[in-house]
Amino acid sequence: MTETIHLPYLEPWDWQQFHRHFSLRLLPGVERLDLRGYARTLRLGDARGWLGVSAAHDRPALELTL
Repeated sequence: MTETIHLPYLEPWDWQQFHRHFSLRLLPGVERLDLRGYARTLRLGDARGWLGVSAAHDRPALELTL
């Protein structure tokens, strides 16, 4: 099951700065980073999967996908 939540923010927020920060600290095999988003593995109890974050195109918000 995939769930997407929009997390609004107040501008200015700089995706490129976020990208640069995480590119320097990326954990191979645990995290993934590309030009559009960031994702990492996640485990809550017996549930396992990915948590992903990307910038929304139509509003000042982040899209959080589980």
